[in-house]
Amino acid sequence: MAMIRKRTAKNGTVTYQAVVRLKGRDALSQTFPSHDLARRWSRNQEIDLAEGKHLAADRARKHTLAAAIRKYRDEVLPAKRTAGSED
Repeated sequence: MAMIRKRTAKNGTVTYQAVVRLKGRDALSQTFPSHDLARRWSRNQEIDLAEGKHLAADRARKHTLAAAIRKYRDEVLPAKRTAGSED
């Protein structure tokens, strides 16, 4: 279900933050200059979630920096000339 919040900055600028939440998933949000744009974006995100298009992003969040560093150390460093000095 989407929720759209009206936000007013200190300088008087009005923006609209669209938040789309689905049970068991992280919330998606984005800020827009108009209510109509926020509503359109949230509707498209809900459709994409229903069709499973955000599954790749969920899988990508499971990768950690530590795993990337281990993979670099194990696969890339041995092929470099200065592999001994980078450890």
